[in-house]
Amino acid sequence: MPGFLNAYSTLLFGLVIRKTNLLLPIEVINKPSLALLLLVLFHVSRVMAQSYLEDLSSLKWSNRIILVSSNEYPEQFISQLESRNLDIVDRDIVWFLFHKDFIETNYSGEIAQSFSTSIKSLYFGNTTTRVVLLGKDGGMKDVADKLDLPELFALIDGMPMRRAEINQNGR
Repeated sequence: MPGFLNAYSTLLFGLVIRKTNLLLPIEVINKPSLALLLLVLFHVSRVMAQSYLEDLSSLKWSNRIILVSSNEYPEQFISQLESRNLDIVDRDIVWFLFHKDFIETNYSGEIAQSFSTSIKSLYFGNTTTRVVLLGKDGGMKDVADKLDLPELFALIDGMPMRRAEINQNGR
């Protein structure tokens, strides 16, 4: 059966293409089609490999974290955080607001369903309102009963890693 692939595997440019019970003209698997196929497979594998945020370990060494838990009026916290967005971005802060059964955040990725339960049990317990600051090293730097961004920014700006960032960026 020249010109057809049938019931065997072929290794072509590092990609194994298996065809069983399917006749396919060999002209279909030319270099442009193979390149497109590889591109599609690469994209699909990246999408499948994207993981959900299950804990804070993937943010360690690249972000400072502000965790806020409140059972009342989350809008005031969201408003405070969003109004200081430039300061938050400048300090590499990712924040999470936990209110009852929902999470509000500036984190851009997907969050696992188990994330909320895990973080609440680690950092909040049974408290009604609590604010936790975690450094880039993952260590707990501050715990407070209210969200005071100027105070948190002052604390962050006094940290050795932040001072090095400021000196490096010439601010």
